[in-house]
Amino acid sequence: MRSITGDPFLFLSHTQNSKTDPLDFETKSKFVKQMFPDINVGHRSVKTVVQCLEYLQQMNYNNIVFIAGGDRVNSFEKMFNSYNGKKKERVI
Repeated sequence: MRSITGDPFLFLSHTQNSKTDPLDFETKSKFVKQMFPDINVGHRSVKTVVQCLEYLQQMNYNNIVFIAGGDRVNSFEKMFNSYNGKKKERVI
């Protein structure tokens, strides 16, 4: 993230289970902030990839570089291309 110009944000998983994800979100956040004080840690209300993008958009970011594991790139790219530029519908 540091090699890319801009404001780095790291959004953490909220997933927690005893076998593969033993730390809760708050503990993960605490450790990341200690290890990487110059990186912005995403907000606790952000739980999905779409919410990450909405959060950044609300902060007036409009040019985003998304970094993910190689096994997820195709699915994220397809999703982003499907929704980019479309207004969110609200049901009232």
